[in-house]
Amino acid sequence: MTNVTASSPYLINENPMNVLPSLAVAFGINQAIILQQFQYWLSKSSNYRDDRKWIYNSFEDWNKQFPWLNIRTIKRIVKGLVEQGVIITGNYNKLSFDRTNWYSIDYDKLTQIVESTHSDKMSPREGQNVTLSKGQNVTNNNHRLPEITTKPSSHKSKIYDDDSPYLILANFLNKKIHENNPKAKQPNLQKWADVMRKLVEIDKRDKHDVSLVIDWCQKDDFWSTNILSASKLRKQFDQLYLKMQKDATKSNPSEPPLTGEAKRAADEAKAIAEGLAQKKENSAKERNGTDER
Repeated sequence: MTNVTASSPYLINENPMNVLPSLAVAFGINQAIILQQFQYWLSKSSNYRDDRKWIYNSFEDWNKQFPWLNIRTIKRIVKGLVEQGVIITGNYNKLSFDRTNWYSIDYDKLTQIVESTHSDKMSPREGQNVTLSKGQNVTNNNHRLPEITTKPSSHKSKIYDDDSPYLILANFLNKKIHENNPKAKQPNLQKWADVMRKLVEIDKRDKHDVSLVIDWCQKDDFWSTNILSASKLRKQFDQLYLKMQKDATKSNPSEPPLTGEAKRAADEAKAIAEGLAQKKENSAKERNGTDER
């Protein structure tokens, strides 16, 4: 007798992501999923400002929660929901130059759009399936929406947001190179940002030290003509750091020779990195609280 396979790892054997049919019909399947995930985190949020709860995240981190969507698509969907007035954006960051968006939901606007879409006034709690396109069904049940932990495919290139410390460091290096040579070729800053990530996460170099080395090497007569890319910076980093420390000891035993704009830029990179680390810690605390529940 032939054995018949009873299931597949690609079919649901765990709590699925759930959205109401009426929400999916009104906004579209991906829009509905994103709205529901925003609502899940808003329900757990302790960030209360201007009479409403808020959540914050970079698009790079949102991509980890919606791994089947690329970052451009997520940005487009969120932008569309903002333009519809369903998602509200704010900025309650402590650092004035921190551009991480905060999000909330205008529930009155959402209800208005859903109800105007359904002329038959379908109850949002009716338990039918809604087929949105071939092969896409949305079902209703009472499980809470779980946090998505699936990681993007390893072959997928990382995309860094403007508030990523790695993109900030890449831009800082590019800026310093162009100060020395305004005609220098414009690099692929996303690739440079990924090199900065490897320098920090794999090579275990401190972000603030990286910003100091960038500033120092682009002021040095020899190194400013040799360090013209992020990969070259990574390759020579240890040598550059030791040379910078040696020169700093000669001029001032206590500090590297940073003044004016250079010091402000280095402090900015450090402040943003610390701010992002604090946000990551806060998000982890919120998740831990959810898990304990």
